[in-house]
Order: sequence, then structure tokens, then C-alpha cells
Amino acid sequence: MRNSSVILPYIMGYVGAYASGDSMAAADTLTNIGTPFVQISAASTSPVLKDRSVYPYFMRVVSPDNIQAQVMLDVAVKLNASYIQIVYDKTIAYARAFVQAIEDAVKSNYAKVCIAQKIAITPVNEVSEYKWIKDELRKKSAARLVIVAYPAEIAKLTDAILPEFTQ
Repeated sequence: MRNSSVILPYIMGYVGAYASGDSMAAADTLTNIGTPFVQISAASTSPVLKDRSVYPYFMRVVSPDNIQAQVMLDVAVKLNASYIQIVYDKTIAYARAFVQAIEDAVKSNYAKVCIAQKIAITPVNEVSEYKWIKDELRKKSAARLVIVAYPAEIAKLTDAILPEFTQ
């Protein structure tokens, strides 16, 4: 019930926005207030947020997508996996951006790694509805490493495909 000019001097920063798009919107709002406010996010991973000219007070506690992609590919190289597959949730902006970050990293720094295929999924309710992915993965059986981008559905996915792969 207070006027914003009364509480503004007591605001030190903003903790929040889970998604990168929400962090960008919050940063725009906080910048337009006129007083510099530190903004911290535990989950916003877009590399765009590192632009200090646009987001001078934004800080994150998680690595951006491009760094996460490089780490994943470093692991692939250590495991001698030169041929990989990616399964990702096409309905989630983060997953699509992460796949793009992997593709960009492969093009620029990982000549020994090839993306055999990308399998786009849509979240479903039943484990049985993911069984088709097993057949897709087998089409590129030389690709022994699978990166799953966006883990929300990982339990259902593994429940659907692992029993047949381990038999």
C-alpha cells in the first residue's frame, strides 16, 4: 500500500527470475527505474545476459549455455565419443538454445565430434510413449553417447529405453 518512491531507497537488488527471458524483462524494468539494482539468477543461462552494456547489473550463479555445451563436449572427447546424439525437449526454449550452443561449439572448437542426429521430443504422460526413441537412437548405433537437453523428462525417457538396451 506504499508509493514506490517510499520503498525504492530500501531495495538493494533483485533475486530471481528463473528463465533467461524473465531475467531480461526484469533487467529492463530494473534499469528503467533509474537506480542501479543488482539482479541475481540461479538458472538464467542465456549467453545474451553477459552483455554488460545491456545488462550491467545482472549476475548469475550458473554457467551460460555456451560454457555448459563446451563442458559436455569436453566430456565427450574424454570418453572418445566422436559421434554423439542429442535428445531434447522441443517445447522448452532452454533446451533449444542449449542444442544450438552444442552445435555452435562443435562447429568452432570440436572438429573431432560429430552430431549424428538430434531427436526432438514433446513431453508425454506415459513412459510407453517414449519407446519410439529407442528405435531412433538405434538408427545411429555408432553414436554411443547421448546428450539429453532438458532433464524434466529424463526419468520417463530412461524408463522407456534402458530396459531394452541393457538386455
